[in-house]
Amino acid sequence: MDASQQQHELSSIYQEYKSFFPKSELNLEKEPKHIELTTIEGQSIKATVDLRGWSQISLTPARHYETFEAMMQDLSPCFRDKFGSELANRLNSLLQ
Repeated sequence: MDASQQQHELSSIYQEYKSFFPKSELNLEKEPKHIELTTIEGQSIKATVDLRGWSQISLTPARHYETFEAMMQDLSPCFRDKFGSELANRLNSLLQ
């Protein structure tokens, strides 16, 4: 994944999910580029993406997830609940 692909992925996820968190910032100036967020539970997370997938910057060794959604569902029960509700609402609106 080159730098422009990483920036695009981070920007897209930030725009799509920033409303899910009390605090969410996109940081494309520092390396590694990342999204810094605070979950509803109060956990601070710095997330980045590379060819191996999504991971938290502060964890060593890093655990990688295929998607941002998979990572956040594992780390935040409140995100998991809101994500499930939003998905159900979108599917219901398509069926009407």
